[in-house]
Amino acid sequence: MDYVHDRSTRKWWALEVLERLNSGPVSNPQLPSDGLLRVVQELMDAGNFDQSHDRAAALSDLNVPLGRDGLQAYFDAARRCYLRNLGTQATSASLQLRKRTWTEHEVKCRAEISEFLDSASEDEFIEKILVPMFAQLGFIRISVTGHEDKALEYGLSGEGSGCGDRIFEKRARSFRQSANTNLAGRRS
Repeated sequence: MDYVHDRSTRKWWALEVLERLNSGPVSNPQLPSDGLLRVVQELMDAGNFDQSHDRAAALSDLNVPLGRDGLQAYFDAARRCYLRNLGTQATSASLQLRKRTWTEHEVKCRAEISEFLDSASEDEFIEKILVPMFAQLGFIRISVTGHEDKALEYGLSGEGSGCGDRIFEKRARSFRQSANTNLAGRRS
């Protein structure tokens, strides 16, 4: 969902966004719109909570306004959150919500990342992708040391003349041959 807060009062901005989502497509007329169902699923995702009792309390709080409209949020056996119509027992668990389409910004970011990955050296990849990712995950003793002999690197440098390139190509050929052998063995 491509919504960015416009610096207005958050309450009214959120209300406007939810009203727009509510006017979107509906897979089951006895339930809220698909957009609102997705919002509930995202907000109640286990990854958004530190402890399970926080999630249970949030579910209880969510059910107060939903109950006024004859709806109830609940967790299934896999701990995913769905909505149920209390009158008809229709549930969002049986719906296959369409995957949301990528926003223009996400498509642009994906293209930039793809371009970077196509042209980045091993050192650039480690420095710009892996180190920040590990730092975000909480690893504190991270350092980029690299190695002086670039011939030890695996991967294509663009010119294809390094020792590491030949080793990489040899391993890639070996991998393709073993994969083809395994595939042929499965067919027979």
